[in-house]
Amino acid sequence: METSQQPPSTAGRKRNGRPRLAALGTLLLVGVITVASPAPLASAAPGDGTGCGYGTGGPFADTLCWIDMSGYNDATARSVDGQLLSATLPGGYTVEFTVRTSGTRGIVPSVFPTWDFGAAVGKYIYLSTPGQPALYQTTGQGAAGTTIALTNISVTDSGDNPVRGWRFVGVDAEATADSESITFSSNVPVSTLATYVPAGATNGCQVNVQQIDANTVNCTGTNVGSVYGTVLVGATEPSTFTQTMTVGNGASREGVAFAFQSSTISLDVAVADRADADDSFGVEVVSPESAVVGAATTGADGAAGTGDLVVLPRVDGSSYALSVTAGTGTDLASYDASWSCTRDGEPDASLGAAGGATIDVSPDAGERIACTVALATVSAPPSSTTTTTTNDPGATTSTTVAATGTTSTTIGTSGTLPATGSDGARPLALVGLALVAGGGLLLVLLRRRTIATTP
Repeated sequence: METSQQPPSTAGRKRNGRPRLAALGTLLLVGVITVASPAPLASAAPGDGTGCGYGTGGPFADTLCWIDMSGYNDATARSVDGQLLSATLPGGYTVEFTVRTSGTRGIVPSVFPTWDFGAAVGKYIYLSTPGQPALYQTTGQGAAGTTIALTNISVTDSGDNPVRGWRFVGVDAEATADSESITFSSNVPVSTLATYVPAGATNGCQVNVQQIDANTVNCTGTNVGSVYGTVLVGATEPSTFTQTMTVGNGASREGVAFAFQSSTISLDVAVADRADADDSFGVEVVSPESAVVGAATTGADGAAGTGDLVVLPRVDGSSYALSVTAGTGTDLASYDASWSCTRDGEPDASLGAAGGATIDVSPDAGERIACTVALATVSAPPSSTTTTTTNDPGATTSTTVAATGTTSTTIGTSGTLPATGSDGARPLALVGLALVAGGGLLLVLLRRRTIATTP
């Protein structure tokens, strides 16, 4: 990503007094003074946040939904009970948590970037993120620290069912220099998800990241300059997620922000032909908690799709069910269903290997899974025909052989025996012929005797 050349004075806006005065002296020599104004900071009235939103650019940008913290109130968050906040997430999910703040520096919600000329978040990455997703320290006296603890974090789906296995993310939302640090900790393991280093950056939290223990990651700033990077950390289904921001002097400030890492599922149906012209079909995606995330129907059309559905990944192994359904009067047994799926744009045969009307998928955090089920009418089973010819040239009988293999034939008008049949039937036929011949001979003998005795 391209970087912008920054005015020399911006490096000292939040740093120790010596670099800032040196930069100011340089500017006075050339007769130009550039004043860098911080991004607007505004406290919102206590209450619920408006949800979360996505920014553009940066690691996992299209799957990180940054929580709008505009409802944060510092006085309430510092009370005994803390501040209860909730937000609606894409996909019909709701998150609730209690914010508990302590330390000598005040906290206000802020847009991205928190600091126009130094913070990588909002300057280089996660651009145009809506709302006020950052919590930003105010200026104060001397060195200070502030701890923000998000406690009792819970997520429910549109049916108010508890959701398990989601991933929570924290980020350094300012520009961490040599006198500053951020410590991320949780009741569950925390790990580094990604670092971002813009071109020319030798400063920022990403320079010195340490895994203190399984549940704690610390980053310490290095150097003072105008180009800073950042670090992202994540935890799976934490009930508590805490950030401690430390600064070295009164002009320094730190900021943090929080996101849910989502995934995407889409399901299409393509109808090759119909057993009945009125047949119709549907597709639906159902969560592990049995809530319908998205659905679509074909009607008379040959295709339908859910579009991209934002879902929370389930790193605990539970799955989403992707199904094709039959419309009114449609017999799904008249169709063969063939599944094809991709994972992050690459074909993945394992996803649709089970086949049938339903398959299960479990996207990882940040993954895109797209599936298509193709429907074609079931082919009729092949049949065989046996032809039997009698002595009479005009007498031919054709009989279809059933699936059991039994053959049925019809004797022609001449009385000739069929060529097929069991071996046991042949002796009986010979006996019959012998009886017929013997009977004829007897009739002849009787007739001769009668003539001979007649006067």
